[in-house]
Parts: sequence; C-alpha cells; structure tokens
Amino acid sequence: MLIQRKTNAVVSDYRILDFAGKTAERMLYLAFRRQVRAPYWLVEAEKPEALPNDVPEPERFQFENRNFLAFGVAGTPIAQLLQIVPSFDWKFITSQWVILAQSFGYLHARGQVYQAQHSFSFGNLVFDNAAQVLPVSYLREDTTPRFSSPEAASGTLTPASDVYSLGATLLALIGVASPQQLIAKGVFTYEQDLGDILLRATASDPAERYRTGKEFAQALSVVVPSIDVSQPRLTSQPKTQLGLSPASLVAFAGLAIFLLVVTLGFGLWMVKQVQSVALEAPPRSEPIIIPVTGEATPTPIAALQGPLDFDLLALSFSPECQSRMDIRIKKGTPPIPDGVAVSFDAFANDKPVLLAQQTKVAAAGQYHLEFPSAPICANGGKLQLKVNALGESAAKSFYFDPNPTAVPKLALSAMQVDTQTYPLITVYFSLVGPDGSAARLAGPSQVQIAQDNLPVSDFTMTLIDPKSNPVTVALVLDVSGSMRGQPLVDARTAAAEFISQLGERDLACLYTFSTQVARIQNCTQDRRATTGALNNLTAGNNTALYDVLGLVANDHAKLAGRQAIIVLSDGADTASKSTLNDALNRLKQTNVPVYAVGLVSKDYNRAVLRQVAAAAGGTQLEAPKSTDLRALYNQIQGQIKTQYRVIFRSLFPDPRNGNITIRITNANQVIELNRPYFAK
Repeated sequence: MLIQRKTNAVVSDYRILDFAGKTAERMLYLAFRRQVRAPYWLVEAEKPEALPNDVPEPERFQFENRNFLAFGVAGTPIAQLLQIVPSFDWKFITSQWVILAQSFGYLHARGQVYQAQHSFSFGNLVFDNAAQVLPVSYLREDTTPRFSSPEAASGTLTPASDVYSLGATLLALIGVASPQQLIAKGVFTYEQDLGDILLRATASDPAERYRTGKEFAQALSVVVPSIDVSQPRLTSQPKTQLGLSPASLVAFAGLAIFLLVVTLGFGLWMVKQVQSVALEAPPRSEPIIIPVTGEATPTPIAALQGPLDFDLLALSFSPECQSRMDIRIKKGTPPIPDGVAVSFDAFANDKPVLLAQQTKVAAAGQYHLEFPSAPICANGGKLQLKVNALGESAAKSFYFDPNPTAVPKLALSAMQVDTQTYPLITVYFSLVGPDGSAARLAGPSQVQIAQDNLPVSDFTMTLIDPKSNPVTVALVLDVSGSMRGQPLVDARTAAAEFISQLGERDLACLYTFSTQVARIQNCTQDRRATTGALNNLTAGNNTALYDVLGLVANDHAKLAGRQAIIVLSDGADTASKSTLNDALNRLKQTNVPVYAVGLVSKDYNRAVLRQVAAAAGGTQLEAPKSTDLRALYNQIQGQIKTQYRVIFRSLFPDPRNGNITIRITNANQVIELNRPYFAK
C-alpha cells in the first residue's frame, strides 16, 4: 500500500517538494533533484508496470522496495500529467492558480484579454523549469479539452471572461464537475472555501464574477494562506535561461513581465514555503509584438501569394551566449511590406526564451533579432524560431554544436528509429566525413524533420552522452572456410578490441555463421565472457549469411534503446535456407541499423552487403585485407559514440509504419537521409 510521503522527504537524489496527485496504483510528486539542481516529476508505484511509459527521457530506479520514475518538469504539459493522475491535489494546483491568476491581472491592467487570441486547454498549459504553470501556444494543433467562457461565442470578451476560463479549468483539474460539488464535500475549513470562490468565478453572468485575474488570485489566496498577493509576486529566474513562451504573448507582454523576473531560491516550487514579498512593479521590457511604424506601403497585401516563410541571412552566437539572427520574411517570393505587424517566438532546446532585441531593418521584410541561448551555448542543442504575420506562421529549427569537427563534406549514417514508446518516436543517427570517421555539425545548422513527408515542428535534438545512453551491439562474424587462418585471427582481434572499448553499461552479443548459424553469446556486460567466446572460434564449411541475419533480426526486434548490428562477411551466401528478401524484410522490421563490413576475397559479394546496409538504414564498409578490420571497427565505434538523438511525438495517434526524413543544412551543404520504420 502506498503512503503519501512528507514534504522534504528524501528519495535517492530527490527531495520531495510537494504532493501533486495519486491513483490507486501510483503517486505523483514535485521533487528537486539535487545533483542537477532542477525540479523533476517523481512517480512512485509498488509495481513497475504501474509506472507511465509515455514520458520524455525517463529515469527509472528503486528505493526502499518501491519503484520510481523521474522526468524533468520543464516543458511538461498539464495534459501529459493527467495521463499519470486523473486529477491534481487541490492544494497543489490551487497554489499554482494563485500565481497564474495574478499574472493574468497584469494583462488585464493593460486592457487586454488573453482569451481574445488564445484558448484555455490542458495542452496549452505547461510547467516551466521553475515548476510554474505557463500558458503557451504550441506549433501543432491542440486537441485537449477547451474551457472558453460562455460569451466567447459572441466575441464580447472582458477580463472576467479570462476569470471564468481560469475557474473552469481549475475545477476540471481538481476533478469535480461543479463548484456545488466542492461545497457539498465540506472539506475546506478556511474562512471562504474554494467552492464558493469557484462558484463566483464561473458565474454565467460576467458581472457576477471577479473582475480581473488579480481579484481572483486574491480570493484564491484565502484557501492557500501562505501566499500573499496584495503585492506583485515575481517568479524566480533559474540558472538556465527560460522565458515565457512568446507564442502565448501575441497579446501578452504584461504576462511575460510578471513571469520572467526573480524571487529567491526555489520557494516557488512549493507554495507552502513561499513567503510574501513586497516588490516594486516589474520594469517594462521589450515587447514581443513588433508594430512596424512608418507610412503605409503602396504594395497591396492581398496581392501577396504563397505561404509565409523566412530566409536565414546570418546566425551567430556571442561569447555571452546571445543568439544573433538576421532574417528576411516573405510571403511567397516577395518580402512582406512595411506596415505589417510581426511577432516572433524563440525556443532554445524547446524552452521558450524572451527576445532581448528585435530591430526592423531598412530593407523590406528584414529583421535583426537577439535573444539569450544559455540552454544550448555550453552543450549545444536546437534553436527554433517561429515568425507570425498576416494570420500565418512559419517555423524553422537550427542545431548548434559548441565543439564541431570541421570536415569538407558530411553525410548521415546509420539511422535507427525506436518506436517502443509510441507515440513518442526516437531517432538516432551519426554524421560521418568523407573517410567514414565520426563527425559533428560545424556551427549553426538548420534541421528539418518529416514523418511521411509531413513536417514535424515540435522535436528535440541533442548529442547523446554514451555513458547515460547505453547501446546494445550484436557482432556477427563469418566463420566459413574462407576465413581460416589470418582472416579469422584478425577478425577476432578487431572484435575483441571493439568490445573492450564499449562503455560499462553497454551490452555485446555474439553470433557466428558458416553452414550453421548460432548465437554463441547472449547480450551481456561481461567482457570476459564475450572475449572467451571469441577466442574459441574456428572456421570451416559454407556461408549461411541470410539465415544469421534473420536470427539476429528476430532477437533485436524484441529489444529497446540504442542498438547496432555489425556483420562481417567475406563471401556470397552458399548455404542459407532463407532468401535474401527474407533477410532484408526481417531487418527492416527491427528498425536497427546494420554496419555491413565486407572483407574482400575471391567470393566477396559487395552488392549483397550494400543491400543489407541500405535495407536496415546502415552503412557498408570494406576491408581490402583482414589487417584493415581493426580500423573499420574503430570507425564504427566512433560513430556509435557520437550519435545525435531526435525525439518527437508522432503526427499519427495510432501505431503505423512510415518514413522518417532528416534534412540538415550545414555550412552550405544539404545532408538528407530517409528511413522507413515499422511501428512495434
């Protein structure tokens, strides 16, 4: 039986900040991870199968005979948390709403209504890396429930319309159908209970509601007494730069001001610990909406044809981690004329950042932008810019590598598609130079992802850390008669050296083929076992290449995570019971790349190995003589340890087979690879 843990309780490297919600099988906490000094969601369950699967980059562990799963708070939509718990603890979510409603008060004080241009929905409410709820606007269509005010249909909106939506959304998050249901429960002992407050906030007549977000926040603070909203509250600025999503700020500059300034420590994460702070009104910052002044252009906007788009003219990073970007916005081919209102949304590693400077350049359609990029400056990552104008949006993504390897020409190699956590899809790939050695992107690069030829706007792209992202490698060795003598000795040496260079968490499996095929060593971290199996190899008989490929494919189709298959052969198939097409079809369904290493001999069949590599999204390498095998295996090792990872949510809700295309524009060259995948 699960028992709710107390605030400040320690669970491994995590300290509990607040209890967020529960089901019969699991509990959800807001926690602070001490090692990385960042907030995390912590899910506890008695049984491991009760832990959620559909979360980004989860960490699973056991503590005190309980099963836990942790994942980062930043960027988590409320809709995703509601898949873990059906509703939130009322104290936890109400404390969030006090601060959210107060931030709306800044907007209302400027005569603006959030609902005029944005919708209230679970998908548009996201936790930032200070563990605070922010309203955002995603680049994809949001299909979660909406909570519009009754008068929204008529278009007669006031700040009280936002109050209604805030109240209705809070009711749904607590898990009740109406304020009367809360009152009937009689669980609140404060002077004015939450049921009465929400009854007024969701009144059908706007005149009966709280007039502004500030009034609503003050009322809510009565049932969360540790929060005082009589003075403006300012949020903490975390060590990594994170601003309010500019997408949510088309009419929302006031909210950005409130959400981007500083409070002390991490008290905001646990509202019970937050003390009242009297501060001056926040200073005015640069607006996100850029009204372009000047005389009206004679060019009729209606005459512009084609989709909104923009060209990147220049992109650089200052020593202070400031991105500097020059762009030209166009509608079809011609640039947009002066006089058009334009807004920008910027994201660094999918975290919204506030533009520090935006300047309209004299040339038509051209802008100079500057914004902080601390999340990617040190370790690299994805930079995304979205341009909004004329009722349309255009978005492009760029990848920055702080330690690039300069090479004349790059190519994509060995692409794996992991669909084990569908609808989340994870793609691993390597970049190689002309000699096949591992390479990295040189400077800023534009990255485009497509699923079945449809553009994917929301994705993350990072360079993997081999230590925290272990790989399972299957080494498949030809031990037919043509490998007798020195070829087999050199093959064993190359394979043994490759295995010795794997990380301590990596797994190695061994397969051999001659007339018969065999798995001579199951996947293991025991290097002594794999080396011993290699030393016992002998060569003889014919070559059943297709049969062993089928065996390996069947084994690896059941595995998850990073994988690679390395096949060494010096001849054509002479003994398989299955066909080449059988082998290729099985390999395709694993989604695992194959490094097909050919040792040139009189029976060598280059065409077959090329087909094997192509079918499995891998690459074909060639050793003119057996002494060259060590260099090729080292080359493969370098590629596996220098992989990029892309994660995105499938555009299709139900599992389906398809194609993934990655297109990278880097240093005036275009690198593109298309990979079919099979949903598992």
